[in-house]
This record gives sequence, structure tokens and C-alpha cells, in this order.
Amino acid sequence: MQAKNRAAPEFARFPLSLALAGMVFFLWGERAFAETPECATLTGNWLDEDGYQNQTGYEWQLNQDSDGNVNGQVTLNVTSYGCPIGSTWSVNVPARSTVLTAIGAPYNAPACPGTIARSVRVGLPGSGCDTASTSWNGGAGYWVRTARQLPSGEGTPKLAGWKGAAGLWNTAVLPLSFNFGGRRVQEAIWKPGTDTCWFSGSALDQFTQVTGGTWDVANDGTNVYGPDGIGPGDKAVYYYRLHNKAPCGSTIYQAMLISCDGPWNTCLPAYINNTLSFTIAPTTVTSVRAGASEMETYSLSQSKLAAIKFIIALGCWSFAPCRP
Repeated sequence: MQAKNRAAPEFARFPLSLALAGMVFFLWGERAFAETPECATLTGNWLDEDGYQNQTGYEWQLNQDSDGNVNGQVTLNVTSYGCPIGSTWSVNVPARSTVLTAIGAPYNAPACPGTIARSVRVGLPGSGCDTASTSWNGGAGYWVRTARQLPSGEGTPKLAGWKGAAGLWNTAVLPLSFNFGGRRVQEAIWKPGTDTCWFSGSALDQFTQVTGGTWDVANDGTNVYGPDGIGPGDKAVYYYRLHNKAPCGSTIYQAMLISCDGPWNTCLPAYINNTLSFTIAPTTVTSVRAGASEMETYSLSQSKLAAIKFIIALGCWSFAPCRP
């Protein structure tokens, strides 16, 4: 997360984008064509507004495995096309298939279809992946999940490296049995934090809260997002060491939300609350995310020191706006 306040030590954001792992699905029907989906899975229960008298007729109970195969059942909840309520069709679609055939037992109704076909596009990039647009020969409609899928938590953060004094953390959304690929996660303020480096008269502002960083969840089945850069900026390292404040640091409280089919302020509740922190010591910096901690020896290079001293000579601690 990047500090919003000028001259404040920053939690850096370095968004990570991972490509879809080549699986093609969600596209069914006689004239469907292959394309890459935005959302990674059809797993769940979907209500299908089938275009017949604007009724929510079919319920699709689907599971998609890690290879992209889709199986499940379609159940009719209303009388439609002469089919009795409770009619069922089975779904068994191999990965990369562009045609879904939901096969039903024969009914004594000439108009009742023996098969149902749909071309389905689930959500948009970064959406909640809980709605879908559908089409078939001569018709169009939409699907809605019967229940929003929320993560149960997060896995143990893994350090991917360092950028300056910031530790770069990757984390997986849980459970891994559900593919959250295609969604986004965003941080929000859980509660006020603390900054033990700051002092009255400091040239740097306090930094005690997250700044609303967002990340894409990987579409490769790992549910990983990141990296989340947690650490002080170089000006903070230099300044607080110069003023003999080290060891000191900031503790930030982060609530994590996952995208829904609406504004972020409607994507509640948070699925996990995390504690983030960094420590500036005389010769090291430490980065902490949700209990995982890493330390590195960190000294400012001559070029960085020269740049910081140049800023000081100008009477500024940040380039824009310049603050005396």
C-alpha cells in the first residue's frame, strides 16, 4: 500500500498479473465459439432466467475440476415448454469443449427439450463472478449464483523478494478447493494503527492505515494474489536513523474484501483481518504480514543518499508538493 500522506513512509503496491492457464470453458451451445473466460470457474448453483415468460426456470448445479471438466445437474423449477416441474438434465462436459449438452430423461411432452444448450460468459475481469450472461439459438438471458462465494481466509504469506526496504508478499485465498481466479481483492481499514517512528515536529507524516490497494487473484488455480509490498520508504529509513529513532516502525491493520457484483463498499463482510508492520533498525529492516516475518540488512546506496540529501538541501521531503 502506498502512503497517501505526502512524505510519509510508504507501504508500496506492486500489482501482480498472472495469465490464465489456457483452459477454455463456459461456452456452450450449437454455435458456441471458444474464447478465454474472465472468471475461472462455474462451480456453484446458478439460477437461469431462460427467457421464457421472464421466469427463473432452470437451476444449474455445477462443479468444475482443476482440469476444466464440468459436471452436474440442471433442475426445472417451473413449468416450461411442456416440461413438468422437477425435470432434470445431467451435465458432463470435458475440458476445452465449446458445446454443453445437458441430457434429460424422455418426458411425455413433445415440446420438452431432451437437451439444453447454453453459451455462458461469467462476469467481467475483477467482478464478483456471481452473474453471467447467456445466449442460445434465438435467445438470451442471464445467470445468478444462488449464494455468493466468500473465501474462508488466507494461506501463510510467502516472501517473493525485496524492493528497497519493502518486503514483497504473495498470499493465497482459501479454500484452494474453490478457484477464485478472475476476482479481485482489496484492502480496507480494519482499525487505526500506530507509528512509533513519528515524533512531534517530524518532517514526515504519521502512517497508520492502509490505502486501498487492490490485486487480481491468479487464474491458474493457485488463488494467489500479490505482491503486497510492506516496508518503509528510503526517506523514512534515512530520516529516522538520522534522528536516532531506530528501532521504530508502523503497525497497520488491514481488512481484506473480495470483489462482488457491486461497489467495493457493498462487498462486505471482510473475509479476513491482517496485521501488517515494518521495523526500521540501525542496520536492518523487518517486514511482517499476518504473522510471517522477514528481515534484511539494509543500507542506503550512495546514489540514494545523494538524492535524499539533494531533497533536503531544497528544503523538501517530497517532490510534489514540495514542503518546506
